[in-house]
Amino acid sequence: MQQATFNPAGSPLWVTVDMRGMYYMTYTYRLWGVQADPHAVLTNPVKANNNKVSIDDYYRIENNYVQNEPLSAHDGRVVNIDLDVIKVQDDPGYTVTAAIWQADGDEITSIMQAIAQGTPPPFQPLGTETQTGKLDGNASASLRYWFVLLKD
Repeated sequence: MQQATFNPAGSPLWVTVDMRGMYYMTYTYRLWGVQADPHAVLTNPVKANNNKVSIDDYYRIENNYVQNEPLSAHDGRVVNIDLDVIKVQDDPGYTVTAAIWQADGDEITSIMQAIAQGTPPPFQPLGTETQTGKLDGNASASLRYWFVLLKD
């Protein structure tokens, strides 16, 4: 599990998913609570997308049951992304990167623009993990990403 250490007095937290390749990829993102939370999963509804829909793949990390919750409440919570990759045509392979960011609205917009252009983002993520692979035949693969949020 990756650690993502954040400033509890800083900007909001975000999760991004970058999917590259000709494969068909789907994912779900969840924020898991800690013992003090009344719900196990704090993302309601669970966020989901795929690489064929032109919707930006970034989400503000927030407890959907408590509005205006302080950022420090995320200490110890876990971000989980489950992703499925299905081969639909010949392709040299896939690359999927999940990352946690601390940024304001303008900063996350510039981060997402850089990701879309395939250039390095102007800011460093708090945590990131990349998985690559190549599937044979009609194969599929399941990828899992886990980040624990820890306040600085």
